[in-house]
Amino acid sequence: MPNPRGIKPFWLVAAIILTAIIVGGAVYLWQNKVAEKLARDFQSQVVGLSNKITSLGQKGQNATSTNCVKEGEEYSNECGDLKLCNKSCCSGLTAVNRIGFNPALGGNGCEWTNSSSWTYVCTYCGNGVCGAGENQCNCPQDCTESSTGQKLTLDILGNMDYYSSQILPGEKIKFVNGSAEINPYGDCSVCYTRIMSNLVTYGDLNNDGQEDAVVVIESYGGGTGFFRDLEFVINQNGKPVVIDMRSLEDRTTINSIIIKPGIVTIDMDIWQVGHKVVKCILSTEGKIQEVQEVN
Repeated sequence: MPNPRGIKPFWLVAAIILTAIIVGGAVYLWQNKVAEKLARDFQSQVVGLSNKITSLGQKGQNATSTNCVKEGEEYSNECGDLKLCNKSCCSGLTAVNRIGFNPALGGNGCEWTNSSSWTYVCTYCGNGVCGAGENQCNCPQDCTESSTGQKLTLDILGNMDYYSSQILPGEKIKFVNGSAEINPYGDCSVCYTRIMSNLVTYGDLNNDGQEDAVVVIESYGGGTGFFRDLEFVINQNGKPVVIDMRSLEDRTTINSIIIKPGIVTIDMDIWQVGHKVVKCILSTEGKIQEVQEVN
């Protein structure tokens, strides 16, 4: 059968093949570009996800570091106090039971409380240094009797610097043999400040195994006022340091002072106020953090 004029089967097949090659190449290039774009997008998503995971890990580490318990601080397995619950010591620290040390008790001086078995102090116990939160009872390997230094005596306490809330407030006053004769205003030849030696009370203020002291200073600046201050004296290896003080106002009669690690309880009668019992809650340094009225 003859071919129609102008149409040759060979060229028709060639045209079809060429068209297929061109279209296929275009599709191939398009597919490559799409694949490259998908690969770039996927890689970008992977990098973004990896960065988010790293960020979350860092936040988790920061949260753990923030929430961990530092040296000398406490935590508890008893969740009645949520502030202390479900925590752990920071890296490198060792948890020891919170046991008070009070030589006045006699015997080994160890003072267990109801919470001692589930309340812990984070320490460097075992490093050979009697540090914050450690004492002869909860870390005897570090806190031997020799490591706790020289005990404070009335002679030591009577020859150091103190502060008075009423006479020269904010300035150190040098005591010699338990008193200091001062005339801050130039018109008081009988003004003085002295230690009330019958009220000096010994005990461990900051739970470091060393015997500290609470000293009562009485100051007279003329007139009818007799002002009394509590001086919290920390024993730093035999060296007395006044770490904090609290005024007890005018003509206060102090009935008793009781020291337990971290707590000082004062029973007193205040002029024109009456009977009052207060607790001074101390920090691990021995400074007053809070004052609570008991009655």
